[in-house]
Amino acid sequence: RALAGERVRYEVSFPHASGVRHTLIDHMPDIRREKVHGFFALVQDMTEQRRALEAATESEARFRRIADSAPAPIWVTAPDRTREFANKAYIGFLGLPYEEALRFDWRMILHEDDHDRIVRESTAGEASGHRFTLEARYRRADGEWRWIRSISQPRFDAEGMPEGFIGVAEDITEAKRAEAAAREHAADLSDRVDRRTRERDRLWDLSRDVIAICELNGTFRSVSPSWTAVLGWSPDRLIGRDSEWMVHPDDIEAVRERRARAG
Repeated sequence: RALAGERVRYEVSFPHASGVRHTLIDHMPDIRREKVHGFFALVQDMTEQRRALEAATESEARFRRIADSAPAPIWVTAPDRTREFANKAYIGFLGLPYEEALRFDWRMILHEDDHDRIVRESTAGEASGHRFTLEARYRRADGEWRWIRSISQPRFDAEGMPEGFIGVAEDITEAKRAEAAAREHAADLSDRVDRRTRERDRLWDLSRDVIAICELNGTFRSVSPSWTAVLGWSPDRLIGRDSEWMVHPDDIEAVRERRARAG
């Protein structure tokens, strides 16, 4: 799917010496000049986020202790979307006292280029009643813009009625920078390839040497203009034909032996 131009994300869990590790694999197609040339693969360790979400199913007191020790921001919302709990990492990101942080409207620190999209996606995600993920830039308490990926998981009471969401966030700024650097490198590489291709094409067009590209069986795939200028053979009479038809009968065996050694 990535080679077809589609961005593909999926989660993979695998055993590790420290326990099961959970990863998020992101395949991003490398599209240049409306053509897919491959894809970039970003693998991110999501273990801490997964563990944080699983910890939310434990008792309230234990959950608070675990959440406050986690490096990732974690929060719990009520059915009316207000915050019921936020851990120390969440409070630290906002730089506000606990009670103010619970009342704080997180949309106020969204980057203006992401604001409308994230508000739509958040509203739709909460309305769906299912787990949803958001990615956007948020202004940290120190004024720096950080890329944050958040995962919100619905929670339910003993009767199965919705009680709100549990959310956990991860700072993916470095991954975004790596992605941008990879795209910049790919663009630079593409430019260099284009320059060399133009140089090769110029040599191909202007050279007086008779140049051809052939299959292993000797069939012409492409011929330079010098075939016409020097030998009088047009490309349409050569391409797709075996080169043996041009060889003198007395030389065919020698040509076949040389081709066999070369192949």
